[in-house]
Amino acid sequence: MLGELGGEAWGAGPYNRPVRSLALLYPELVVGTYYRRLRSGPGVPTSGGLVIYTNHTNGLIDGGMTLFLTDRKQSFLAKASLFRIPLLSWMIRWVGAIPIYRQKDQVDMSRNEDSFREVHEVLRQGHVLVIYPEGESRLGWRLRPFKTGAARMVLGAEQEALAPGSIRMLPVLLLYEEQETFLSRAHLWTGEPFDAGEFLDLYALDEREAVRGLTAEMQRRLESMTIPVGDSTTFQGLVELDRMLAGGPEQAPARLHALGLQLQALTREQPALAHELVERARTLGTGLARLGLEGYDLVEGGLRRGLSLRAQALATLLLALPLAVVWGPPVALARSVAWIGRSTADKLVTVSVIGSSVLVPLWWAGLAVWGRVPGHLGIRCGLVGCLGLLGLNAIRNAGRPRPIRRAWTLLGLQGHRKAVDSLWNQKRSLCQAWQEAVWNPAVRIPFEAPRPATAPPFQP
Repeated sequence: MLGELGGEAWGAGPYNRPVRSLALLYPELVVGTYYRRLRSGPGVPTSGGLVIYTNHTNGLIDGGMTLFLTDRKQSFLAKASLFRIPLLSWMIRWVGAIPIYRQKDQVDMSRNEDSFREVHEVLRQGHVLVIYPEGESRLGWRLRPFKTGAARMVLGAEQEALAPGSIRMLPVLLLYEEQETFLSRAHLWTGEPFDAGEFLDLYALDEREAVRGLTAEMQRRLESMTIPVGDSTTFQGLVELDRMLAGGPEQAPARLHALGLQLQALTREQPALAHELVERARTLGTGLARLGLEGYDLVEGGLRRGLSLRAQALATLLLALPLAVVWGPPVALARSVAWIGRSTADKLVTVSVIGSSVLVPLWWAGLAVWGRVPGHLGIRCGLVGCLGLLGLNAIRNAGRPRPIRRAWTLLGLQGHRKAVDSLWNQKRSLCQAWQEAVWNPAVRIPFEAPRPATAPPFQP
């Protein structure tokens, strides 16, 4: 069991450090390849014991996301059943996972005592602990009630700390714009860190009440950052609306939170208008997606595109064929397998990512072996070209990535001036309608919506 291994289990010793660094490279690469990650909010404390707690909607992928937050050594709480899976067990031990035994898994709950001691040691040494107080991964935008175990561990560690009040807590919202979509954006929005030590005096008098109090405070702080929507349709409409109103994806979670509050107020006053605006945003987003564009790209006069964007688009298309050869078929196969057995979006993404990370190296090894087989150079080049076309077709069938469609559009090889003008007029009309709605005194919304961006005219 991990608890019996002490600090050495999570990479404290000199022998473990390079192995742990190599193990951490795996989730960093696979998650960083699947999603385009953006960070916003206050910085992460650089010293002292730190507990990062987040919402949990994307299975094992959430653990790889938090690695993007800080270079500090991180340990993770993970359900004990993961430690019984071959290979994955070895991997999560070396990246710093600590097993948590749950009653629903019908295991000996007393084994959590060793895990708690491991948590206390991590925080006593001034490292970072990542926890998911909701308990399990589940889709949705509203937080489920937090489990009390996280607060109990933190207060126990605070009580044993040499300097009480030295452990800080940091709420982080993980937000996936299009959770199932390859190369979509994933945001990490950090809140304000706070000190759990204020509950220590109460903990000395009444442990249960102090644990309940800290749990409630943790949930209150993270809930104040969540996007106030109830279903995926409304959320996607809100994302598209933000893309119309803002000039770029940076700081999107804070804007989405404000837009969600505005939409709530508008829904109370004028539900039909609120529904209409969300549907218009979704419809316009669908039209833009066919061209690989987003609302950010549309500006007055056409598209936001300069020399650098055109150069990026050209580079994307030039790299598409070789990348399709070395990457397309195994990734498409992994995604197809994931779709066959999919039950929820988080499981689809997890299986796709892990499957790709296994199949891609095997595919590369096969290509390397094939490259050493004697044969005519012309035939070999022809086969490579065929593999590339097959790879591109596989990518297309699995959902052609938006960057490739966007590259074609920016180079003027897809779409027409009339289509772009029509989309811009729809965007302008939608933005004006939204601004009129939220500026209406009867709606009483304190947030001001950003105005749509403008840029030099589009040149076809």
